[in-house]
Amino acid sequence: MNQSSKHLYRDAKAGKVAGVCIGLADYFNMEVWLVRIIVISIFLFNFPLAALGYGAAWLMLDKKPDGPMGQSEQDSSSYHKTHIHVKSKVWQSGELPKQALAEMSQVFDKLESKIGQMEKVVTSDSFKVDREINRL
Repeated sequence: MNQSSKHLYRDAKAGKVAGVCIGLADYFNMEVWLVRIIVISIFLFNFPLAALGYGAAWLMLDKKPDGPMGQSEQDSSSYHKTHIHVKSKVWQSGELPKQALAEMSQVFDKLESKIGQMEKVVTSDSFKVDREINRL
């Protein structure tokens, strides 16, 4: 998904306080812990400005919609099975290359065993007999 089609939402279900930091992290493709450190730093250096900005974001940002497009990556297990995002920089969100490789290896191992089971069925004598009977 490219930057122009992304929407900035707050994710109250996955967030700590109001979901503003996790919404910003999703929008800018950053790690949530980094966004939280930045927000806490702003609070420490300029509390009134940070409180005003965070409160405004809390009130102005819409909640993340539920459903297939609005599910967070943690809630959507099928999303993890079909799409793995490898991060190229430390501050970006996603998986480390080693983790992604290990996950893909597990996925391919499962697929290989399923294909092996299918191959056993297709090459079995009973499958051939059933196919010939169905042709009659």
